[in-house]
Amino acid sequence: FNPHNIKTPNEHKIKNKTSKSSAIMTESTNNLKWIGDGSEGGKLDVAEGEGKSADPNTNSTITFASATRGTPFNIRLDDDATASYYEVKVTKMSKEAPLGVGLVTADGFQPGWETNGYFYNGNITNGSAGLIIGFGDHIKEGDVVGVHQKRSNIGEDDNTPKCNIIFYLNGRCLDAGFSVDDNNEKFYPCLHISGNATVSFSIPPSPTIFEREQKVNSHGDPYSGDWAIEQAFWGPELSNRNSRFIVSFEKVDATSSASAVQYQLAI
Repeated sequence: FNPHNIKTPNEHKIKNKTSKSSAIMTESTNNLKWIGDGSEGGKLDVAEGEGKSADPNTNSTITFASATRGTPFNIRLDDDATASYYEVKVTKMSKEAPLGVGLVTADGFQPGWETNGYFYNGNITNGSAGLIIGFGDHIKEGDVVGVHQKRSNIGEDDNTPKCNIIFYLNGRCLDAGFSVDDNNEKFYPCLHISGNATVSFSIPPSPTIFEREQKVNSHGDPYSGDWAIEQAFWGPELSNRNSRFIVSFEKVDATSSASAVQYQLAI
């Protein structure tokens, strides 16, 4: 997987629209202000984070909901001083509600499916279309999702500065989902829901790992996990297929007295 081959989702310019907004925006007593996308019937409530360690400048609890299932409601942080990394912990989410966590520009923040940004929801998506399917596990209650914008990376094909948008799930780096030209454009934390959810937003220290980490497996061997098959052939014509596979290994009884442990491969 090469994130530098991914094009920015802003391939078509969306004009700002003035919509009939009935979205509720509750500004908390802290310094963080979240705004809704103007979708009719969307709901948003923001409160200070809980706990003695909660920093009122960087911590808040957000409850938001779309008016109907199937039409998403987007919210974003309206703060020009946002740090390069943030996390949300999902404390409550309606059943089968796809939650997207990511970044958006001011111009890309639009009602419903028209929002054009950089999101992770299990897949990599621009807010309306899946760009990389199966990038990680789908987000569920209890998960902590992190988003990091790593700027000033020189591209592989030219010397254009790049901004890698890197996603984390429960402390594990999933790699860069996007690599876009760095024009010093402002990115805002943005959440995308079809249904309802409550999350805790925080700004912890930035991570130090920026490449995909292998998922810890429960098979008790060092091989099982998410493998990328670079080249495979099958069928009568031995046609070439490029894809991704989930593989696992199970110990089998050795047929000889050799001391080496033998594994059986399952795809």
